[in-house]
Amino acid sequence: MSLEVLPTTRLEELLVPDPDLTAVALSDAARLGGPEFVAEVRADATAVADELAPFTPDRREPVHRESAWAGAAWSLVDAARAELVGTAVPTPSGGAWTVTPARCPVGHPHRAGRVLAGWRPCRCGGHHTWACIEPGPDGRECGAETVAPEPGEDCRGVRAW
Repeated sequence: MSLEVLPTTRLEELLVPDPDLTAVALSDAARLGGPEFVAEVRADATAVADELAPFTPDRREPVHRESAWAGAAWSLVDAARAELVGTAVPTPSGGAWTVTPARCPVGHPHRAGRVLAGWRPCRCGGHHTWACIEPGPDGRECGAETVAPEPGEDCRGVRAW
């Protein structure tokens, strides 16, 4: 796969059981930072792929180049997402999207049916919560929770479990 011919990413295209990770990363980049951030992710991921999996002298693409590119793109998007968890970002339609964590503190990916989203009122205004219900090897739910914004000293009963 040539990096120059990556398909444009539309959110509607992601409604498939096993979406392409590159498309998901670029779609999230568009939602988090718009076209400028998508261009930045593409350029930085390409630079990482060039370093980790350079083209051969005869310009053939190494088999692991796509993985290097996707991993770099995910890292960049995850870092941006982590800084914005719990905040609202504008959508192209004029609305807003609350940035959610990509995974629980233990590392389970947040996906449909595996996370409970909530809200805890607080004297500071309130906190978004995301509790992981991914089953573990013993069959019990993970239970790890992300809270945003991070509770301050005056927040009571809002600590992550």
